[in-house]
Amino acid sequence: MEKMSSTAKLSIEGIEEIILSSINGNMYITKAPETENEISWETKWKGTAKDIEVIKESNRLIIRFDDKENFINVFGVVLGKSSGDMISASIRIPEKIKILSMNTVSGRIDFNDFSAKEKIKFSNISGEILCEKAYSEKIVFDNKSGDIKIIDTEAKENIRINTISGDANLEKIAAKEIKMGSKSGDFVLREATNKIEYQKISTISGDIVIYNSAGKIEATTISGDIRLTHKENKNIEWTLNTVSGDIDVNSEVVFNAEMKFSTVSGDYSFKNAYPQIIKKNHFIFGSGDMGYLSVHTVSGDLKISGKEQVKYQEKKQSTFEERKRDAFTVEDRISEPLEPLEPLEPLEPLEVSEKGETKASFGERIGEKFIAPDENVLRIIDTCRNNIITKNEAKEMLKILQYNEKEIESFMKLAENDEN
Repeated sequence: MEKMSSTAKLSIEGIEEIILSSINGNMYITKAPETENEISWETKWKGTAKDIEVIKESNRLIIRFDDKENFINVFGVVLGKSSGDMISASIRIPEKIKILSMNTVSGRIDFNDFSAKEKIKFSNISGEILCEKAYSEKIVFDNKSGDIKIIDTEAKENIRINTISGDANLEKIAAKEIKMGSKSGDFVLREATNKIEYQKISTISGDIVIYNSAGKIEATTISGDIRLTHKENKNIEWTLNTVSGDIDVNSEVVFNAEMKFSTVSGDYSFKNAYPQIIKKNHFIFGSGDMGYLSVHTVSGDLKISGKEQVKYQEKKQSTFEERKRDAFTVEDRISEPLEPLEPLEPLEPLEVSEKGETKASFGERIGEKFIAPDENVLRIIDTCRNNIITKNEAKEMLKILQYNEKEIESFMKLAENDEN
C-alpha cells in the first residue's frame, strides 16, 4: 500500500492548553524554534486518506489524529471529513503553553526536549512512553500495558506514575516528590538527584529498585523484592514493607543508621555492618546519625551490606562481644540468620461461660459477614499474641496484605479475645 505524508501548522495565539490524541499511530513531540508561535505537524499515512480533527475551545486547542471518520473542524469551521490510518505524527510545539496532554491507543509516545509551565501529562492504553528532557511543575504518566522510560527530566513539584502491567525505568530525575502505583510492573530509579525529597512506590508483584537512595522513601510490595543502593552519607528515612518479597540494602559507604525490623517468618543478615542491639529487633549501626529504617516483612528476608570496616571491627571487637553477651538473646544473630519461629500451639477451644452460655465463635462475634483469616493472617496474629511484634506492626502487615480497616479490626479482636 502506498504511503502518503501531509504537513500543517496552526497559530497558538491565546492558547494555554494543548491536547493531542491518536489511535494506532506514534507521536513524536519536540519543541519549536523560539521565534515560532505556531504548532506544526507532519503526518504519515497508509494510503492517501487523512483524518485530523482540530477544535479550539476558549484557550484550549485539541488535535485528534484518529483513524476514523471525523469532521475537520478548525475554530468551528467545518472543512470536510475523511478517514485514514496514521502511521506517525511528528509535532513541534512552542514552549509557551501551560499544559500539554498526550493520549494514544496502541501507539508510542516519543517526547524529547520540551517544557510546559504547569503540567505535562502522558496517557497510553497499549504502547510505550519514552520521555527525555521534560520540564514542568508537574508531570504525570498513565500507562495501562506499556513500559515507561524517563530520562533527564525535572518536575519542580512532583512526578506521578500509574501502570497496570508496564515497567517504569527512570534515570537522572529531579523532583521534590515521586509517586508510583503499579499492579505488576517494576520500578527502577537510577542516578537519583539530591532534589528528590520523597518517594512513595507501591506494587503488587513488581520489584522496586532505587540506586543512590536518599531522603524519605516509602516502598511497599506484596510479592516483589525491594533493592536499595546507598552511595553517600545523606539523611535517610525509609519505610520498607513486603509480604513475601526480600529486601536488600547495599551501602557503598559506612552504614550508620538506626533500624527497626519486624517479621513473621523472615530472616535477617548483615555483611560489613555491625549493629548494637538495643532491644528485640531494634538496631543501631555505627553512630546511627545517617537516618532511620523501618522494615516490615511477613515471610521476606532482609539483607544489609555495608562498606568493609576492618579497622573499626578490630578496634571495637571487645565492646561488640560484650554487647552480644548482654543482648536479649544468646544466639549470634549478627552473622547467622534467625532461626525459624517454633510453631505455636493451636488455640484452646472456646469455653462455656459461668452463666452456662456457650461463647460465640469469632465469626459470630464480629458480625454476619466474616472474612476467614488465611495462613498469613493467623501467623501475624499469633506473633502479635506472643509479643514478638506490636499491635501497630501487626496492623501494618495486615494492610500490606490488602485488608481494609474493618477487616483488620476484626482480626485484631481475635488476638485480643485470645489474650483474655
